[in-house]
Amino acid sequence: MNDEMAKKLLFEIQDILNRVGLKFWLLHGTCLGAWRDKNFIKNDKDIDLGTKLEDFAPKAQILKEEFLSNNFKIAIAYLSYNYKSFKKSIKQIQVNKYGERASIFAYDLIDGKRFLRLPYKGDYARVFDVTMFENLKEIDFLDRKFLIPNETEKYLDYEYGKGYGKGFGKGWRTPYYNPRITARGSIVKGFWKTHGKKIKFKNSD
Repeated sequence: MNDEMAKKLLFEIQDILNRVGLKFWLLHGTCLGAWRDKNFIKNDKDIDLGTKLEDFAPKAQILKEEFLSNNFKIAIAYLSYNYKSFKKSIKQIQVNKYGERASIFAYDLIDGKRFLRLPYKGDYARVFDVTMFENLKEIDFLDRKFLIPNETEKYLDYEYGKGYGKGFGKGWRTPYYNPRITARGSIVKGFWKTHGKKIKFKNSD
């Protein structure tokens, strides 16, 4: 990413989300960079933001209209993933402007866990304890205030591996998660207890 263009993009998105009243936090590599490097991570490819599905769904259409009216290009608007048990609502929006892109991921709440089904990774989902995205804390990032997970070190260790939360890791690596969900989209009995903390990693280019 170009840092100046990414900063401009992030600030415009923040202004739009604030106007529509959608609470969000820095996520994935954007959170790691803000926490560890006080900047975007070198060679990062995009901006990642998180929100709760129950907050996001009622505002999704308004949000799309806001982006379009401000000359954003909407690249992705994932809907219900074709699973009957999921609410028929948008769960992710990816926008492009200034030659940069950003994604807003809406995390669902099922059986006391927050998770996001990743349609481009088969049956994998990102899974977190429900407390991970409660009681968010505010930090200074690029001369503005942003929210990040309150237990930041725990969150980053869970996402990227032990030590990343304390700033020991260099760069970042792309995580992808077990557990899997069934073809019906229903929760397997014992699903969270058996698989909830299993993580697989693959190296990032």
